[in-house]
This record gives sequence, C-alpha cells and structure tokens, in this order.
Amino acid sequence: MANNEKPLDIGIAENNARIIHYLQTANYAEAEKLCAWLIDSTERPIFEPHFYLGVALQFQGKVQHALEVFKLAQALSPQSINVMQAIASCFDQLQRFEEAHSQLMLALAVAPQDDIVNANIGAILEKLKNPQEALSYYDAALKINPKNLTALLNRGSLLASLGRKLEGLAHCRRAHQIHPQAFGTLYNLADALLGLFRYDESLAYCEAGLVAQPRHANLLFKKGLVLSCLKQFDAAHQCLAEAQVIDLKVIMNVLPNINNMDGLIHVNLNPQTLYMDAMYQAQTKCFWQYRAEYIAECQQAILNPDSVASVVNNAEFAFQLLSLSLDWKTRLTLNKNLAEQLQDMAWLEGVPPFSHESLNQQPVNQELINQKLVNQNTVQKKPIRIGYFSSDFRIHPTGLLSKQIYALHDKADFEIVAYSTFNADVKDHVRQSVEDGCSVFRDVSALSDRQVAELIHQDKIEILVDFNGYTAKSRSKVMAMRPAPIQVSYLAYIQSMGTDFIDYAIVDSQVVPPKNESHWQEKLVKLPHCLYVYDTDTDCTPTHKTRQDYALPAQAFVFCCLNNCYKIEPNIFDVWMKLLHSVPDSVIWLLVSDELTQLNLLNEANARGIAKDRIIFAQSLPHAEHLLRYQLADLFIDTFWCGAHTTGLDALWQGLPVLSCVGDDAVSRVGASLLLALEMPELIAHDFAEYQEKAVYYATHPTALKALREKLQEKKMSAPLFNTAQTVHYIESAYKTMSARYRAGSPPISFDIPFEKFS
Repeated sequence: MANNEKPLDIGIAENNARIIHYLQTANYAEAEKLCAWLIDSTERPIFEPHFYLGVALQFQGKVQHALEVFKLAQALSPQSINVMQAIASCFDQLQRFEEAHSQLMLALAVAPQDDIVNANIGAILEKLKNPQEALSYYDAALKINPKNLTALLNRGSLLASLGRKLEGLAHCRRAHQIHPQAFGTLYNLADALLGLFRYDESLAYCEAGLVAQPRHANLLFKKGLVLSCLKQFDAAHQCLAEAQVIDLKVIMNVLPNINNMDGLIHVNLNPQTLYMDAMYQAQTKCFWQYRAEYIAECQQAILNPDSVASVVNNAEFAFQLLSLSLDWKTRLTLNKNLAEQLQDMAWLEGVPPFSHESLNQQPVNQELINQKLVNQNTVQKKPIRIGYFSSDFRIHPTGLLSKQIYALHDKADFEIVAYSTFNADVKDHVRQSVEDGCSVFRDVSALSDRQVAELIHQDKIEILVDFNGYTAKSRSKVMAMRPAPIQVSYLAYIQSMGTDFIDYAIVDSQVVPPKNESHWQEKLVKLPHCLYVYDTDTDCTPTHKTRQDYALPAQAFVFCCLNNCYKIEPNIFDVWMKLLHSVPDSVIWLLVSDELTQLNLLNEANARGIAKDRIIFAQSLPHAEHLLRYQLADLFIDTFWCGAHTTGLDALWQGLPVLSCVGDDAVSRVGASLLLALEMPELIAHDFAEYQEKAVYYATHPTALKALREKLQEKKMSAPLFNTAQTVHYIESAYKTMSARYRAGSPPISFDIPFEKFS
C-alpha cells in the first residue's frame, strides 16, 4: 500500500485480499490493525473485517477478545457456519467445552453435510468424555468426505484409547495411505504400533515423522519411549532429554497419567524405568513373548544396588510385581529399597521428628501390659484414636471390602478418623458409608504430604492404619514421616512394606504361616480366621439375567475367572487349557474388555489347541450387575501367583465355588485363607495337578458340584469368613493390645489374636 493510499480507497475485495495475505503470512498484528481501521472507518458494520479481526486476535492468543469480536460478526451473519466454528474454537481454547459443543450443533443444523463441522463435533465430544458419540461424528464426517484429515487422525487415536487397538492400527494405515505426507498420520502410526508392542516398525515411523518435523517434542519423546523398549538406552536418553528441552511439558503431553505415579518418578524418569513399565504393560495385555526376560531383568535390577535407584523408583512398581514369579527375598529387597527412598524424601521435606510421648509413662513392665489387656475398661483412660489412611474410600476393592468396618467399631472404646487422599468430586455410596461410620472424616487430597502428616499428629492419632501400602495413588511418604506412634499396614497390600515406619501388619496364619514369618519386617498380628472383611449388605439375590445375556452357552460347563488380566500368566493358562481339553463341553469366562488382550489370549489358546469359541470374554459392567453375573458360572478357577482377593470374596458371596491353588507367597495364599475361614478346605489345591484334578472332578460330577454349592450357601451364614462383626471385634482386640503395649512403654511384638465365641 502506498503511503498516501487509504484502505477505503482500495475497495472491500482488495482489503479483504490484503487481510487474508497478512493472515496467511502470519502477520497477525498487521491484519489486526487493518481490520480495526476498517471497522472504525465504515459507517455500516461489515462482516468480513469483524470475522478476520477475530481470526487475527485468536492467532495472537487474545482468545477472550477474539470471542467477543466473533460474536459481533455472528450478529452480522447469523447463519455463517465459519463464525459458529470460530466461536466454538474460542470456547474450546477457554476450556468451555459445553458452549463449544452448542455452537457446533448450531452449525450442524445449518450444514448437516459439512464434514468439517461433523469432525469438530467429534473432537469436542472427546473432551466432554463422550467417546462413543464422538466416534459416530468422525464416522459421519468420513462418510461425507473420506479424506477429512481431522476425522482420520482423531478416529485412529480414539479407537486405541477405547481398547480397539488393532482396529485403530488398521484405520491409521488407511489414513496414511490417503495422506502419506501428513505428519499426523506418521505420528499416529508410530503411536499405534508402540501400543501393540511392535517397536521396530514404530521406530521407523517415528524417524519418518521427525524428518518432516525434527523438533516435534511429542514425537521425539515417543521415539525415546520406543528406543527404551528396544533397550537402546543411550539413544533413548538423548531423545527424551532433547524433547524436554524443546517443551518442558512434553512428559505430561505424552504420558498424561503420570500424575497417578509416585512423585519420585518425575525426577528419575529414564529409559530403564520406561522399559520396565512397557514390559509390565505387555503383561497386563497377556503379551508373554518377553515375560521370562522381563522377570529376570526385574530380579537383577532389584538386587543390583547400582541399578535399583534408577529403575525401581516408584511405589506402584512393587504392586505391579505381585503377579510375577519372584521369590520373597527379591520382593522384600524391593520394598526395603522403596522404603529407604521414601524416608529420604520425607527427610528432604524438612519435617522435624514428631514427638510421641507415651500416654502412660511407666517403664516397660510385662505385668502392667497383661493387666491392661485383662481389664481394658478400667485401665484405659480414654478411647483409642484410630486413623484410617487411604485413597480408596470409594468404589474400589479396598473401599468395598472395608465399608462396614467403620460403623461396626465400638465407639465407646475407639474414635475413628478417616483421612482420604482421593478427591471425590462425586460421592459414591461407599464414600458416604465410610463418612457416616467415622467419628471424623477428613478429605486431605489437596494437602501436601507434610500438611497431612502434621494434621494426623495434631489429631493425636494413636494408631494409624495404612489402607494403601505400595499401590496406585498411595502416599506412603506420609507414613514415612511417622505422624502416629503406632503405624499399621492392613488389607490393601498383602506384603511386607520392608520398613520400620510400619510397626505391625495385620495378617492371618494361612496367609503367613510360621515358616514365612521371616519374609516380613513388620511385627505380625494374626487374626484367628481370615484377615479379610466383607460388606455383607452386598446384594446376592438371584439374578434375573440368563447366560444368553452374557453370550454364555446355556448347557456348557462354565469355568470362570473374573480376576484382572495382569494376574493371568502362562503357567496357570496352561492348566486352564488342559481343563478345556479334559472337559469337552466347557468354556472359560474371562474378564477382558480390550481387543488386544482378547487377541493375545485367543492366540495363546490356539497355540494350545483350543478353539476361540471356548473362550468367552466378559465386558466391564456397573459393579452391582457385575457381581450378580457370578451366579451364572459353575466354578471359579483362581489364578496362581497373585490370586483372587476381593474377587474371590465376591464370587463366594454370590454362591459360586472358588477353586484355589495355594502358593508360597502371601498373595498366592489368600484364596486358601478365604476357603479355610469358609470351612470349605476341599476347594484348596496344593499343586497344579491337584488343582486340575479337582476342577475336572467337579465339572464332570454334577451331583458333587450341586452339593458343593449347597454347602457354600450354608457356610456363608455360619462360617467365620463373612462374619464381619466378629472380624472387626478381633481387629479391635489387636488395636487394644498394640495400644496397651505402647501406653506401657513397651515396643511392638508379634502376637496372635485368640479365637473367641462371638454372638
């Protein structure tokens, strides 16, 4: 434009062309100035300058201002789908997704056959956590225009996130064929192949994508993940470091679930850690190709002081290894290493040691302790304050199991305080029940570990019970700060935590027989029957569903194992396939929702000569319906290395016999503990041969199976297993003994709670 030439002298078309040129060349400030000048200089409002001004403002990050201008443009052209989509885009950037969706639906009403509008609705629906509906809009967009890039890219990613990984890969390949030069198709293929453990092919697409965009942080990080899985650790480290230099938020972008991991992993995220996690994820999908190698490397990493700090650095890792065939010494070493790191982290918080003056200052005196235990009511000056500490006061195995404990406590002897580290935006019935049963319920999810520890100490909690252990969302660093004088591990983590900041572990003599007591660092408190409690208000009325409702054959014998997939491993799967060979008119019913795990198990079954129609996959259901469907199976066959815990109790409560093979490690002995407390030892096997023999016997002797189920119904009501009030009474006896020793100034010791008749 000449110096003496004004925009109005040029004409509308020429000015619009000039604005578009500025926008296309990313000269947004000039576009903004020209649009603003035109708006101010014209007597009659014109649509185009308003619309382009909104575009220029949005590209400069002035989203709220852009939104206001787009609304002015919409007043000038109410039927413009471009304006509607621009407003939706602003709402999207402002994370006002419902309003974005409303604008796009207006656009769809005007232009139902517009592929871009349909694709954009799909994208917003994903952000509104409505993936199935989003998928339908991507499908609609591609039906209108099979080359719509947004729909092609988003649909592939969405299929993978829904567990339809093979379908997602096939879609990504088609998208790449349509748009071979599009960076997004290369990225999606690399990601899809990584999720299917096809590391070499994934690496090839990473490298192809980085040729096009060499400084794309997310793909660089993705390449680092792939190289980690290929054990090319030096090259992986270089990619990961470069990605983080380019974008400090790349870890959160690529691994959004990292917030669920222990805080230490933020510091020590490295190729070895990523490799270990990838190998574990393969086990959760029953992809066993590298299992033996992975187990050997886990053992080596745990036992090698030079590598353990960099590889085994988050609490969830300990939980992940429960399903692996590792010996107890390796597990205890792992947990000791984790405990040491937690104590170091607690020390770095700078929290001074909490003072725990004994409530009674007498010297150690066994006679005094005995007196206290004999006459609790007269010696005990005030109730014992119990703190339950957990992230799982919700619909979660621990929350469901413990639901009745809190209200059943004798409030004359105990004050019950719960500390919830999980932020429940919507309270479910478990959370409400826990709140109702406690003297005090504290949501501490927004507090730091130090603040939580200080609050527990201020509350004068005498016995702090950890309902997490080394599991997902645990905050064991609080326990490491020692906010209470007596700290106990119970229910959630049936392993030693390997530390002296846990004084006691509550177990039973079947889960930890005398020969295995050396596997634990804590002092052991053994309940007389079974350590587990159960919510006996759980509905077990006869289901109105039929086998047909769940794709089960009406007449076949249904073996059932609705444990989580990570507990299924090759040895027990071998036995299950032998059962199917031995009982021709039988199927096995497994809880597997995602396509990849189903395919892996079908391939494993085929390799053992079992047709795919003999494996029936159960889908995830709302909890109440899930429980009632157990009634349709004939026999629950337990996993081995990590057996059924909550799942076993659920099956038994629904009247389904559980066959369990007892192992040596605590987590492989829970099934036997449940069955002994149920007074049904005939369902316990001591090796795989006996396990197979018992399973075949009950599958081929319907009269014996009928008698077994009738006995189970009677024992549910009479045996100790489901007498939750009695188990809580035993737990209270344990707490009283712990307290009496502490108040007498005596250190913790292991002890057994004696059997009592309880009415």
